[in-house]
Amino acid sequence: MTKKILLFIFGFSFILSCKNEPSTPENTQPVIPVESNQLTGGLKDLKSQALDESDMFGRVNQSLGVLQKEFQVSSQTNSDMGKMTVFVDEKFTVLMRNEKDGKVFDTKVNLKNLNPENGSFRLIPNVELNDLPGFAISVIEGKEGVERSKDGEIIAKNERELQIFMATRQNIETVVPAFVQALNVVHGKN
Repeated sequence: MTKKILLFIFGFSFILSCKNEPSTPENTQPVIPVESNQLTGGLKDLKSQALDESDMFGRVNQSLGVLQKEFQVSSQTNSDMGKMTVFVDEKFTVLMRNEKDGKVFDTKVNLKNLNPENGSFRLIPNVELNDLPGFAISVIEGKEGVERSKDGEIIAKNERELQIFMATRQNIETVVPAFVQALNVVHGKN
């Protein structure tokens, strides 16, 4: 039953995404946000939603679902953020799209290129009044870095860390463990 619902959501999302919206890279799928009841259900609920250990893509997609959910919450809290959408492909390339004021800002990186080791993460403080809190993850030395573009035109290539900002520190605190989980899966640590 859950598979049918997910297939329907994917199909419906695909149809909606084709309507006059910027194209996404080939073979990417939108990440489905994790609902809060998925995180707080009983043992029986958790077992029914458990993914096979060998389903790396499914496990990464599920972890990034927390990122998508918190982006949605952030956009509702802070209307200046724009509409945020997360996509991932089978090679674990993640595309984070921000649509704001008629412009499209993309951030793209392969999770395999991000450093999962201790010390590679840092919190970005929101010091000034209008600053957003965030976190950053460094890129592994010698690997291709983060690419950012605006309306399809590359504005930064091979940046050495991925930075993610959200409306509140609580959003960041929710996302970081899920993002670490995704990196651990991709790097075979979990």
